[in-house]
Amino acid sequence: MTQPLILVVEDDPDLRELMTVSLANSGYRTVEAADGDSALERFHAHAPHLVLLDIALGPHSIDGLEVCRRIRRHSDVPVAFLTTHADPVDQIVGFSSGADDYVTKPVNHRLLLARIAAILRRVNGSGRTSDPTELTAEGIELDLVARTVRVKGTPVDLTRIQFDLLVPLVEEPRRVVTREQLVERVWGQWYGTDHHLDVHLSRLRQRIVEAGGPRVAHAVRGVGYRLTS
Repeated sequence: MTQPLILVVEDDPDLRELMTVSLANSGYRTVEAADGDSALERFHAHAPHLVLLDIALGPHSIDGLEVCRRIRRHSDVPVAFLTTHADPVDQIVGFSSGADDYVTKPVNHRLLLARIAAILRRVNGSGRTSDPTELTAEGIELDLVARTVRVKGTPVDLTRIQFDLLVPLVEEPRRVVTREQLVERVWGQWYGTDHHLDVHLSRLRQRIVEAGGPRVAHAVRGVGYRLTS
């Protein structure tokens, strides 16, 4: 089996080398980039399974947030920020740009490898052949195989996280899904703070409403979320 390919985007050459050696020793293939433009070029050229992305990429480069936004225009490949920007506001902005994970430096490399493995498991290990392949509720149509969404017949582009949040809500539209159940379905045991879930749900609502659909992820106080009110 071909080992996952990870794109490492880091402007510090010593840290970039340390990360690629650590990943290679753990069985991953790697491709490197030192700035935003080369990151996007290598992303499209090599089609990595995951992107490890610094935010600050030097004074003459677009930053990692913009790199992530541009990747999200065309792909739902997992993106994990690895950065010194530790403020909660920075983390919210990072997740809002489309990131799947946000790790602050300095980081224990064993922990980083565990986070990478968890992301790749979530992406590659979901779904059973006996499960339904399409879901419909409140004018929202999900194709679970193609991972596409239509609202009243209109295609809607969602990020991987937004799609994965919508699935359990549409599966049982009358049932309340707890925050913990949503987190477990989408992120596993770790996802950050409550703000991260709120940001992704807010973006999901915005996409669905803009397409003419209902206001999804209706909050039921003290319990969780239902598809609509």
